[in-house]
Amino acid sequence: MAERMLLGLNNPRLTEVAKGYALQAVFYQALGEAFCKDPYCRLFNAHRQEEMLRAQLGGAFDLCPRHEGLLPHIPSRERKEVRER
Repeated sequence: MAERMLLGLNNPRLTEVAKGYALQAVFYQALGEAFCKDPYCRLFNAHRQEEMLRAQLGGAFDLCPRHEGLLPHIPSRERKEVRER
C-alpha cells in the first residue's frame, strides 16, 4: 500500500502525473490561471504527494466541469496539445 502512496523515479505513473503538470502550464500560459480548488481536478495545486496522486491519478475526471468548460477559450494550438494527451 505504501508503494501506491509514493511516486518514485521509475514509477510508471510518473508520465501521467507529468501530463497533469504540463496541463497546468498550458492553462496558465493561455488563460493566466493554472490552479483549481477542486482536489480531484488535475489543475489542483497539491502540496503533498498524497494530494498530488489524488488530483493527477485518482479522480473520476481529468478536469473539473469548470476547467473543462474553459477548454474552448484556449487558442487552438494549445487546445490541440491538451486534447492529444
